[in-house]
Amino acid sequence: MRDKLWSEEHNYAHNPEHLANYAHANRMGNGSEGSGDGYKYRGRGLIQVTGKAGYQSFQDEHNRRSPEDQQDFINNPNLLATQSEYAVESAFVFLSKVNLNSVSDTGTVSDVIQIVNGGQTGYADRLARYNAVAPLLGLAAE
Repeated sequence: MRDKLWSEEHNYAHNPEHLANYAHANRMGNGSEGSGDGYKYRGRGLIQVTGKAGYQSFQDEHNRRSPEDQQDFINNPNLLATQSEYAVESAFVFLSKVNLNSVSDTGTVSDVIQIVNGGQTGYADRLARYNAVAPLLGLAAE
């Protein structure tokens, strides 16, 4: 991926739309770079729904749970950025789908961020933030 970023820097530097379309092409249910899906389905909501497949998953769950409020998040992904109720709901749907409550009850900060982000990037910062808040919630620091 980096070769193209260097050889076509003029196309991607300071252009978040082009960069997202390139970086997220053919991943997470997105189409090719030219489809525009990478930017269209960029992270939104409290836990950052990302990728067309993520938006479809949220849409399916929302519409199943809220038949009186059917929404088309595929064609209107910005609803997760402009409507706080959907931003919050998307986080709860994600937490439920990955069973994060049980992991957070018995696991560690590392276990939780592995599920949320698929890796350990930012672990030291998140651990420090958890340890700062834990006593306020009556939880043990790690």
